[in-house]
Amino acid sequence: MYNFDLNDIKDVLPIEPGDYKAVIAEVTDGEESSKGNPMFILKYEIILPERQQGRTLQERVVVTEKTLWKVKEIYAAAGATRSDGTFPVPFEPENDLLGKVMYISVNLRRYQKQDGTYGEAPNITAHKLAQSEPTVVDATNGDAPF
Repeated sequence: MYNFDLNDIKDVLPIEPGDYKAVIAEVTDGEESSKGNPMFILKYEIILPERQQGRTLQERVVVTEKTLWKVKEIYAAAGATRSDGTFPVPFEPENDLLGKVMYISVNLRRYQKQDGTYGEAPNITAHKLAQSEPTVVDATNGDAPF
């Protein structure tokens, strides 16, 4: 028996699709994908917008010849390059990425559950450098750049 009152517990809703400023709060390296390929796992903690602040997302990054574009995108977005702009060789995600801040784009990915029904889960689709804040244009007052 568990002596908890579930009546005041708020429902946890999926993270909404959109762009978020996040910090890489945890890096787990040395994992393997289901096909036996090397993989590292990034745990992002959302910083902005405030309504999502503190929420976390995980991203599994499989490292193969075909997925190196994604590793490069993550490193570039995290600013994890050498002073001359080149990427570290060899790269070590735990040392190179932990604590780095970037923008991540999130959408909802549909998946099939074990019981045959479908669900949706947040999916990171892009990584962007967070050196400057995104530009927001108020098109309602005629300031649109076109």
